[in-house]
Amino acid sequence: LRTKYKDNLGHFLKSGAKVLLQVDLEFHPVYGLKMTINDLDPSATVGEMELRRQETMAKLEQGKYFDKNNQLPLPSVLQRVAVVSSSQAAGYTDFVRHLETNKYGYKINHQLFAAAMQGEAAPESIRKSLAEIASQMDNFDLVVLIRGGGSKFDLDCFNDFQLAADIAEMPIPVLTGIGHERDDTIADLVSHTAVKTPTAAADLLVESLLH
Repeated sequence: LRTKYKDNLGHFLKSGAKVLLQVDLEFHPVYGLKMTINDLDPSATVGEMELRRQETMAKLEQGKYFDKNNQLPLPSVLQRVAVVSSSQAAGYTDFVRHLETNKYGYKINHQLFAAAMQGEAAPESIRKSLAEIASQMDNFDLVVLIRGGGSKFDLDCFNDFQLAADIAEMPIPVLTGIGHERDDTIADLVSHTAVKTPTAAADLLVESLLH
């Protein structure tokens, strides 16, 4: 299974996950029942993730979270930026390089609030960074939450209900630049503005200075 599913195996077999397994059962008169796992069905786990996502969406809709952040006024010039990302992430490196080497020579002040961007600890880590930014909101025009691309499993942390609620209730606009495949994460849906990649987020900031 590890050879076949590589890094995704941990997502399938983590505590609490529901899996559909293909097994062989054998009975030995001395040693008893033996079950050999031959394979698993990834679609069953993905389906369970989608079910949780829909349940989270329903809770957010009931709490009227979807339009909260989007209704905040966005400054016409975005020059003081709080960035939530991992300091080691390629997406963050691309964002900074794109921002600092823009062809217009514009200077945009950005401060990193480091957080985990993957795994079970990510939602709480991101929430702590958002809370720290909110406590000094007068220093920033907006928050940029960025992460490079990844699988549905890698980005599932951005479908967390409490994280989505915190994004929606941030006192300043939140821009998400989460590089993903096709579907928007819930973090994208509750943010003020969502773009597809970290570099697209940098482009939006630069373009705000062209007015």
